Amino acid sequence: MLLAARKLSFGLAVKNVNRPDLGISDKDRVARDIQAGARWDLGLAALSADVRFHQASPAPDAATWHFGVEIPLARMFTLRLGAQTGRVTGGFGLRLAEDFSVDYATQVHYQARGGGAGTHQFELGWRFGGG
Repeated sequence: MLLAARKLSFGLAVKNVNRPDLGISDKDRVARDIQAGARWDLGLAALSADVRFHQASPAPDAATWHFGVEIPLARMFTLRLGAQTGRVTGGFGLRLAEDFSVDYATQVHYQARGGGAGTHQFELGWRFGGG
Protein backbone atom coordinates (compact mmCIF):
# COMPACT_ATOMS: atom_id res chain seq x y z
CA MET A 1 0.00 0.00 0.00
CA LEU A 2 1.22 3.46 -0.88
CA LEU A 3 0.32 6.34 1.42
CA ALA A 4 0.28 9.29 -1.00
CA ALA A 5 -0.93 11.78 1.60
CA ARG A 6 -2.16 11.48 5.14
CA LYS A 7 -5.73 10.92 3.94
CA LEU A 8 -5.12 9.30 0.53
CA SER A 9 -3.77 5.80 -0.03
CA PHE A 10 -3.34 3.45 -2.98
CA GLY A 11 -2.98 -0.32 -3.12
CA LEU A 12 -2.17 -3.10 -5.56
CA ALA A 13 -2.64 -6.83 -5.10
CA VAL A 14 -1.81 -9.70 -7.46
CA LYS A 15 -2.95 -13.22 -6.56
CA ASN A 16 -1.90 -16.46 -8.25
CA VAL A 17 0.83 -14.75 -10.28
CA ASN A 18 2.11 -17.98 -11.83
CA ARG A 19 -1.40 -19.45 -12.44
CA PRO A 20 -0.63 -22.83 -10.85
CA ASP A 21 -2.06 -26.00 -12.38
CA LEU A 22 -4.07 -27.95 -9.78
CA GLY A 23 -5.28 -30.63 -12.16
CA ILE A 24 -4.20 -34.25 -11.75
CA SER A 25 -4.96 -35.73 -15.17
CA ASP A 26 -6.28 -32.59 -16.92
CA LYS A 27 -5.12 -29.00 -16.76
CA ASP A 28 -6.92 -26.95 -14.12
CA ARG A 29 -5.22 -23.56 -13.90
CA VAL A 30 -6.07 -21.15 -11.10
CA ALA A 31 -7.14 -17.73 -12.36
CA ARG A 32 -4.84 -14.75 -11.79
CA ASP A 33 -6.42 -11.77 -9.99
CA ILE A 34 -5.08 -8.24 -10.26
CA GLN A 35 -6.68 -5.56 -8.10
CA ALA A 36 -5.79 -1.87 -7.74
CA GLY A 37 -7.58 0.70 -5.62
CA ALA A 38 -7.60 3.97 -3.75
CA ARG A 39 -9.07 5.24 -0.47
CA TRP A 40 -9.69 8.85 0.51
CA ASP A 41 -10.39 9.58 4.17
CA LEU A 42 -12.62 12.65 4.45
CA GLY A 43 -12.87 12.57 8.26
CA LEU A 44 -16.65 12.02 8.52
CA ALA A 45 -16.50 9.28 5.89
CA ALA A 46 -14.02 7.39 3.71
CA LEU A 47 -14.48 6.87 -0.01
CA SER A 48 -12.92 3.94 -1.82
CA ALA A 49 -12.75 2.65 -5.37
CA ASP A 50 -10.96 -0.26 -7.00
CA VAL A 51 -10.87 -2.28 -10.16
CA ARG A 52 -10.26 -6.03 -10.38
CA PHE A 53 -9.18 -8.11 -13.38
CA HIS A 54 -9.91 -11.83 -13.10
CA GLN A 55 -7.73 -13.56 -15.70
CA ALA A 56 -9.21 -16.98 -16.34
CA SER A 57 -8.74 -18.91 -19.56
CA PRO A 58 -10.45 -19.22 -21.98
CA ALA A 59 -12.75 -16.39 -20.80
CA PRO A 60 -11.53 -12.89 -21.68
CA ASP A 61 -10.34 -10.53 -18.96
CA ALA A 62 -13.21 -8.51 -17.56
CA ALA A 63 -12.84 -5.52 -15.28
CA THR A 64 -15.02 -5.40 -12.18
CA TRP A 65 -15.38 -1.98 -10.56
CA HIS A 66 -16.11 -1.45 -6.85
CA PHE A 67 -17.08 1.84 -5.19
CA GLY A 68 -17.88 2.37 -1.53
CA VAL A 69 -18.30 4.68 1.40
CA GLU A 70 -17.59 3.87 5.04
CA ILE A 71 -19.23 6.08 7.67
CA PRO A 72 -18.29 5.78 11.35
CA LEU A 73 -21.50 6.57 13.24
CA ALA A 74 -20.10 5.94 16.71
CA ARG A 75 -16.77 4.96 18.20
CA MET A 76 -17.67 1.29 17.94
CA PHE A 77 -20.06 1.24 14.91
CA THR A 78 -19.34 1.76 11.19
CA LEU A 79 -21.86 1.73 8.34
CA ARG A 80 -20.74 0.61 4.86
CA LEU A 81 -22.51 1.16 1.52
CA GLY A 82 -21.26 0.38 -1.95
CA ALA A 83 -21.77 -0.70 -5.51
CA GLN A 84 -19.88 -2.97 -7.83
CA THR A 85 -20.46 -4.06 -11.39
CA GLY A 86 -24.02 -5.43 -11.35
CA ARG A 87 -24.54 -5.35 -7.54
CA VAL A 88 -25.40 -3.11 -4.61
CA THR A 89 -23.73 -3.77 -1.26
CA GLY A 90 -24.20 -2.75 2.35
CA GLY A 91 -23.12 -3.73 5.82
CA PHE A 92 -21.75 -2.69 9.16
CA GLY A 93 -18.80 -3.21 11.47
CA LEU A 94 -18.99 -3.41 15.23
CA ARG A 95 -15.85 -3.27 17.38
CA LEU A 96 -16.77 -4.91 20.69
CA ALA A 97 -13.31 -4.63 22.23
CA GLU A 98 -9.86 -3.45 21.15
CA ASP A 99 -9.09 -6.88 19.67
CA PHE A 100 -12.58 -8.25 18.82
CA SER A 101 -14.91 -7.20 16.00
CA VAL A 102 -18.07 -8.33 14.22
CA ASP A 103 -18.74 -7.51 10.57
CA TYR A 104 -21.80 -8.11 8.39
CA ALA A 105 -22.18 -7.54 4.65
CA THR A 106 -24.84 -8.21 2.06
CA GLN A 107 -24.95 -7.81 -1.70
CA VAL A 108 -27.90 -7.93 -4.04
CA HIS A 109 -27.85 -8.10 -7.82
CA TYR A 110 -29.50 -5.09 -9.50
CA GLN A 111 -31.98 -7.24 -11.40
CA ALA A 112 -32.71 -9.77 -8.62
CA ARG A 113 -36.29 -10.28 -7.57
CA GLY A 114 -37.83 -12.44 -4.88
CA GLY A 115 -36.28 -14.36 -2.03
CA GLY A 116 -32.80 -15.81 -2.10
CA ALA A 117 -31.52 -13.06 -4.38
CA GLY A 118 -28.75 -11.79 -2.12
CA THR A 119 -25.57 -12.99 -0.50
CA HIS A 120 -24.88 -12.50 3.20
CA GLN A 121 -21.47 -12.62 4.90
CA PHE A 122 -20.76 -12.58 8.60
CA GLU A 123 -17.34 -12.36 10.21
CA LEU A 124 -16.00 -12.55 13.74
CA GLY A 125 -12.53 -11.05 14.05
CA TRP A 126 -10.00 -11.53 16.82
CA ARG A 127 -6.72 -9.69 16.57
CA PHE A 128 -3.90 -11.15 18.62
CA GLY A 129 -0.17 -10.93 18.92
CA GLY A 130 0.08 -7.18 19.48
CA GLY A 131 0.94 -4.52 16.96
